[in-house]
Amino acid sequence: MRRVLGKGLDALIPGIEGEGELLYIPVDRIVPNPYQPRKKFSDEELVALSKSIKHDGILQPILVRKKGEKYEVIAGERRFRASKMAGLKSIPARVIENVSPEGMLVMSLVENLQREDLSPIEEAEGYRSLIDKFNITQEKVAELVGKSRPAITNSLRLLSLPDEVKDMLEKGTLSAGHARVLVPIKDKKRLIRLARLTARRGLSVERLTILAEYSKPKGKRRAKKQHKSPEILELEHDITIQLGTKVTISGNKNKGKITISYFSEEEMEAILDILYGR
Repeated sequence: MRRVLGKGLDALIPGIEGEGELLYIPVDRIVPNPYQPRKKFSDEELVALSKSIKHDGILQPILVRKKGEKYEVIAGERRFRASKMAGLKSIPARVIENVSPEGMLVMSLVENLQREDLSPIEEAEGYRSLIDKFNITQEKVAELVGKSRPAITNSLRLLSLPDEVKDMLEKGTLSAGHARVLVPIKDKKRLIRLARLTARRGLSVERLTILAEYSKPKGKRRAKKQHKSPEILELEHDITIQLGTKVTISGNKNKGKITISYFSEEEMEAILDILYGR
């Protein structure tokens, strides 16, 4: 874990190199991490982990810090919760001394990132908490969690998305890649329509990128050689949104051609389903 955390963690958690004293601590004296970036714990995952703990025990001690008569979880909250569910009276834990609140948040954040347990929004909120609560820069966050500064910046941008779209990210119906395509879109109604369409149709990031470009309102797309009327551009936009794929119209009021693009057999079938009302 230390390699992934970068070079700044030793300053935050002086006792981490020694791993801390190993104790068996009663679960009723352990409390959750107040800086836990993960907002939701899957009941299904906790049940599965509790069954594993009942059978094999806890293979890796959790990390805690002493807080009065209690111990606060630094890392390993899933194991702690599952142990309580399994009915254990005490669990193995390493007690780390002199852990700052900043260090607790970093440790918990990185543990979840390593296990890929955080949604893109939870990850971004974890970075935002580090910046706001502890008055540190994006560069420092990047150093602490072992990521590049642009990666931190791109993650933080997800927090500007409408709540409905953030909910899709939380539920996993949209990926962080989809979200990065949506973030630059200023028109929130158009952004939400594209997000709903992507979730409903299961569009890839590449397809969403194409769709976002060709669903731009009139006047926003790159200039083409042919000049289209505002009515034709608006119609292109509406059909593109409706079908979820690139649509171009050429011609005039009296005659012309509508071209519907598809990029896989599955996408062609989905378009036909819409056209035939299936």
